[in-house]
Amino acid sequence: MQDIDVKEELIKLLEGDMSYFEPFYEKTKQSVFYNILAILKDYALSEDALQETYVKFLENLHKLKKDQNILGYLYTISRNISLDIIRKRKREVSIETYERTLKDENSENPRSDILEIAKRILNDKEFEIVILHLVNDMTHKEIAKLKHRPLGTILWSYNNAIKKLRKEVKVNE
Repeated sequence: MQDIDVKEELIKLLEGDMSYFEPFYEKTKQSVFYNILAILKDYALSEDALQETYVKFLENLHKLKKDQNILGYLYTISRNISLDIIRKRKREVSIETYERTLKDENSENPRSDILEIAKRILNDKEFEIVILHLVNDMTHKEIAKLKHRPLGTILWSYNNAIKKLRKEVKVNE
């Protein structure tokens, strides 16, 4: 995982000093956001899920331990919230509305074009692995552990995803 040092902030938060939440949030939000985006593939929903993740984190702060892998904990919360959102949206939104939302995505983000191509051509598992590796800077071994999959499966999926992306980029040049 990214080498994000939030130990001091976490200890202060556990001691009840909430003034350390902002630096904690600033250090962890990008990594958590891209974990959510890998699942939801929608910027607006991902931003909402990010906020829900940190609300849930603060609600359960009293359950945490000082030596706990905090990024792993945040990834688990964010993944569960993202999956809940997907389940709710399947019941609420037609596929046409969802596709329109993807097309209207925030184009100000410099990564949006690449992410749009990846969302379009990769399957969900490949997209998530690519985001975790390239954006969240996780090693393949860390992804395998997080996803409870063999390292070989993660490497195979990642390599296939990269081949698809290279082929798509060459076609569009």
